[in-house]
Amino acid sequence: MAVAADGTCAGGGLAVAPHDGVSELAGIAVRPAFRRRGLAAAITAGITARLHAAGADVPWLEATGPDSGRIYERLGYRAAGERLYLALAG
Repeated sequence: MAVAADGTCAGGGLAVAPHDGVSELAGIAVRPAFRRRGLAAAITAGITARLHAAGADVPWLEATGPDSGRIYERLGYRAAGERLYLALAG
């Protein structure tokens, strides 16, 4: 979690504990007042480093769009495929 000078949460993220060397990062988010300062990259890099220290060889995540994709690419993540979401109309 990234904490602002006044003690409030500026942003955060999470990861699943590694299993067989694989772990997913998720929920990387920065509150609007703190965006465009490098916090998303710092949060992602910190979680990634902790995962490697915990034995993850393959940390992975999904970008929600081009902006987050660019942040993750600067940290060394690369696109490996695409996911298609489907919903049944009822």
